[in-house]
Amino acid sequence: MTRQTKSPQKNKQKSQKKQKKSTDKSAPGMWSLGFYRFLALISLCLLLVCFFIYGVTRAPEQRTLALLIFALPLALPIRGTLLGRAYTFGYGSLMASVYFLLASSLYIFHLDWARYVMLVAATAALLWFFACLVHNKKIKTARRQSSK
Repeated sequence: MTRQTKSPQKNKQKSQKKQKKSTDKSAPGMWSLGFYRFLALISLCLLLVCFFIYGVTRAPEQRTLALLIFALPLALPIRGTLLGRAYTFGYGSLMASVYFLLASSLYIFHLDWARYVMLVAATAALLWFFACLVHNKKIKTARRQSSK
């Protein structure tokens, strides 16, 4: 009795199917890397607009200084976010936490319409923070899978 072996072509096809199944695994409801990059960009721009509105309307005598302090640091990571650089998303999450604290404190101390602008800003900062974290996590897992 001789034992028949499978042809190398069939083995190759099976291994390709296994690799395809392992790389296609994603949790249900999870979006792609591009979605988180887009979410980070939209929330960053929304945060920039909120602090621009706040800087222009709340401090008319010190408008330039307020815009330099609030809006300029938010304009710096836009290019890196558009290009999808992991380093930008890393320090973007740190910036988002600072801007969340700033927007939360301004929300507490204002009693007029600026309170609602700061509520939107705090929400945008939270979205930016979580989008940056998830984006970097997805990049790390993609690099880990590609190195295997």
